[in-house]
Amino acid sequence: MARGGVFPVLIGAFGLAAAASPAFSEAPADTSGAETAAVAPGADLLPSCIGEAPDRARQLGHEARRQGAYRRAAECYEIAGERVMADRALAQAFAESNARNSEKAAATIESARLQVRRMREAFRKHRTEEG
Repeated sequence: MARGGVFPVLIGAFGLAAAASPAFSEAPADTSGAETAAVAPGADLLPSCIGEAPDRARQLGHEARRQGAYRRAAECYEIAGERVMADRALAQAFAESNARNSEKAAATIESARLQVRRMREAFRKHRTEEG
């Protein structure tokens, strides 16, 4: 190879991959885990069930469930003594969380494919410039 060999090409390719990677971008990383992924927007605005009477906690659980705040609903149902309803609400929260995580995984895989494609193109371009 002429003009410096393979090392500069590898450095350039990894630089290209790093520039395209979300892990190396300037934006802060999404540190929300599966626990916060299933929290519905506005769930913080719902009243807490802690310390409420069972009937009131059940009502708050129904409201939370209608708004998609399944973890909050599960908490309220648990306080109300409605274990089956709490389990169902928690199962719904996990299902939504899994769906979101699957979407994130698919996006990450697609990003990795694009990075590999860019690296291959960079190697091809470099080989044609030398050849």
